[in-house]
Amino acid sequence: MFILSKRLKSLRTSNNLTQEQLGIKLHLSKTSISNYENEKRMMSIDTLITISNLYKVDLNYLVGLEKKANVNNNTVVRLSTEEYDIIQELRNHGKLYKDLIDNMNNTIKLIENKLYY
Repeated sequence: MFILSKRLKSLRTSNNLTQEQLGIKLHLSKTSISNYENEKRMMSIDTLITISNLYKVDLNYLVGLEKKANVNNNTVVRLSTEEYDIIQELRNHGKLYKDLIDNMNNTIKLIENKLYY
């Protein structure tokens, strides 16, 4: 259940939703979303399916059976464990992650300059 709660929170935050906003989309209370994310409550299969459809991710991904990330164009990208871990760690640093995504080309150039010059 740990992976499910982590992925639920990660999907919610990466889509810039509050617990309340996600609750509205799922017809659930903010408290229910908090309980799912904090492993205090198990969600129903219907809720799992609704979340899967909302975020366009496979159920196997949600429950931790696969390490896949969907891209907005519905293309499935396979990640190595290391790539997945890096992304998850970046997501734990909200502002850094947002800055990286918002300025990806500039960030890559800065890193290249530090590494190779």
